[in-house]
Amino acid sequence: MQHAESEPSSAELLTHDAPPDTDLADSFRTQSFHLMQAHPIAAAHLVLAAASIAPTCAAEQDVAD
Repeated sequence: MQHAESEPSSAELLTHDAPPDTDLADSFRTQSFHLMQAHPIAAAHLVLAAASIAPTCAAEQDVAD
């Protein structure tokens, strides 16, 4: 549970002091990596959200479009 304490929760990320879109998208990507084994569907949703918020490559841009 130490890892969960070191990273901000999704609710914290969406407050009025929200990070830039790229930081939010990167956070979603990191969270999806940690969730992949336990909850692959939730992880996939985070990856899709990251791609639509701030795509980092042509493949993510295609997903966002």
